[in-house]
Amino acid sequence: MKEEPFLFNRPLIIGHRGFPAQYPENTLVSFEAAVGAGVGMIELDVTLSRDAEVVVIHDDTLDRTTNGTGAVDSHTLPQLRKLDAGGWFHKKFSGEKIPTLDEVVDTLVDKAMINVEIKPSATGSRSYVELIVEKTLAAVETRDVHQRILISSFDPEILKAVAGAQRHPEIALLLEEAIGEGALALAKDLGAVSIHPNMDTLETETVDRVRCRRLFVFPYNVDSEKKIFHALKMGVDGIFVDDPVMAIMCYQNR
Repeated sequence: MKEEPFLFNRPLIIGHRGFPAQYPENTLVSFEAAVGAGVGMIELDVTLSRDAEVVVIHDDTLDRTTNGTGAVDSHTLPQLRKLDAGGWFHKKFSGEKIPTLDEVVDTLVDKAMINVEIKPSATGSRSYVELIVEKTLAAVETRDVHQRILISSFDPEILKAVAGAQRHPEIALLLEEAIGEGALALAKDLGAVSIHPNMDTLETETVDRVRCRRLFVFPYNVDSEKKIFHALKMGVDGIFVDDPVMAIMCYQNR
């Protein structure tokens, strides 16, 4: 059962991993800065630790955004919490931790909507899909915040598992390729509320076609003023941005 309604002010400015233009991505300080800048939604990525806790990090490995090394899922949550997830960006953010999904929801769900992107398993494990969907939905169910959450993934199997739950937030289909009829059919079958395409694949005619299917269009990779103005001109419903301040200024000056 989906929750109704999915309400937002258009265009929805979405802080992609928070405010990564100025803060270390997928950290509480980054999310709080995005909310402070005025976004209507923050986006984050989740995967599982070795002890099956839902942690917020984009990559399968720790090397790029922490002072740790190796696969995320080879570390327990206590091990991950000892790592520095901010110092790689700037020394003033040293000490920032890898958050859990529970922490982010508890801290921010009353301030902004949250787009939870569930990352596919690095190994393609079916048990991973079942477990991370179960754990993610439990975080939402426990707090009864379904109307404040949007769950997205590039992996159709993950979205099918979410859609198969008795109660779940709205669903969004992420795409790397241009939106075709296959993607539109899949989104309909899933009961998705939105499609999230790469901005570089998007055209006005495509936006119109998706809207005719009663789906919202939230492109990602909207990472320059030129792209922001172009996306707004095309009439998209929202944009994923790395710099919310720039995006809001572009919207105000469009």
